[in-house]
Amino acid sequence: MVDRRVRKTKRALAKALTDIVGRKGIEKLTVGELLEAADVGRATFYSHFADKDDFIRLSLSEMIDAADRHSRAHTRAGEIRLVPSLELLAHYHEVKSYVRSLARSGTLAARLTNTEIKLRDVAEDRLAGYPLAPRAPPRAEIAAFVAGAFVGLARAWIERGMAEPPDAVDRAFVALVRGAVAPMLADDAVSG
Repeated sequence: MVDRRVRKTKRALAKALTDIVGRKGIEKLTVGELLEAADVGRATFYSHFADKDDFIRLSLSEMIDAADRHSRAHTRAGEIRLVPSLELLAHYHEVKSYVRSLARSGTLAARLTNTEIKLRDVAEDRLAGYPLAPRAPPRAEIAAFVAGAFVGLARAWIERGMAEPPDAVDRAFVALVRGAVAPMLADDAVSG
């Protein structure tokens, strides 16, 4: 279990990251500025992270883990929810200036690639709870399809300026995934 102080420190750093990058861009972010904004000591930072890039990578992974926990807790019986799409879209919308800054700097693609890689694992883990139809492709391939579909749809939404509400984009994603993935699952795995 992660210590309460560590969670508080990571939350402060994550908030400082989105605030600073949203204002001035990721290319100008320094560890010192991040630490000052988060009121975190240099020794504390380096006891958890190797450098700025390590912090950003681990923060993304932990954000996806938190979104996944929330999504699993709120998925209704019979729903096919293989990735925490609504939670991630809502987060992107909440930190819109940060996401736009990443897009302007050209680093959004790398962050979305890291997201896709992480989401493959999430989707494959969730697929383990569903029996597959006899001619279905392997779970890893279905998971890669779902993760790639989410990232592609999220990228298009971001490029359009995130004008549509996250729940509308999520409904489209869920409908597309349900149509594509439901036939891959055994008949008793999918209800209504």
